[in-house]
Amino acid sequence: MEWSEVKGGDLVAAMQRLLGAMGPHASDVVGRIKSDPDFVKFFARKMVNGDFDRPTPTDRAMQIMGSNFFGVAHVHLNFGSLVTNENGIVLFPKNAMAYIESIPWSEHTLRACRNSHVLIATCRVSIRDMWTQFRNNFGYEGWFKEKPFLREVCEVDWHLVRKVPITESIGLSFDEQQERIPMEERIVDAGVLIQCALGRQIVGNIGGSILSEYHWRTATLDKEARYPHDRIVIFYEEEKLRITTECGCSGKAGSKFVLATERKPFC
Repeated sequence: MEWSEVKGGDLVAAMQRLLGAMGPHASDVVGRIKSDPDFVKFFARKMVNGDFDRPTPTDRAMQIMGSNFFGVAHVHLNFGSLVTNENGIVLFPKNAMAYIESIPWSEHTLRACRNSHVLIATCRVSIRDMWTQFRNNFGYEGWFKEKPFLREVCEVDWHLVRKVPITESIGLSFDEQQERIPMEERIVDAGVLIQCALGRQIVGNIGGSILSEYHWRTATLDKEARYPHDRIVIFYEEEKLRITTECGCSGKAGSKFVLATERKPFC
């Protein structure tokens, strides 16, 4: 039976159930269905054949990723005063807990990414929250105190963040680096990258070389910049985490711009 022969009510009910099961990633999947014909074919084939890779339980993901794993326990250790109640319970929204109990990538994908990516559970905090709480971990950033992007809040979710540059991309323009993003990845937001970097600083071994000597371009924009497409750039300087714009650090000697990306869910 073709889709056009399916009853309208059954079609709507099926789509609601399918998208509802995707939780916070529903909009991502809808966007890819609209814009990526290859993804639609892949998705349809998987659903028809029933050969989807299963999500990975948290304990198994931790075994695979080793020191590149930053789970809910690490969130509690790092950001406890920001995301816990008076009883010390990590405050994740109830509708997010079911999703965060399993990892939205297969064991096969995690094994392939274990040395190049960091698997991190993000909590619902803003860049301003992190900057205020861990002020000594940041360099002086007086320029951005009132910037709108500081108020942007990360959602409770899993992220598989690249910690090494995309092959042959170091020092290229943003447009050139975009062309080299693997099909299964996307540019990461500044808040996610900062949570990842703070994990390395506070816990010690999380993420290994995350950020290292590079200047990481993110998806977050300084909307009040003179240059409308000025991206927020994250890097280390004198063991401090620095937040600036590409314009703000482009004149630094030896700047190596790379693109901060993450694996798309279920890819």
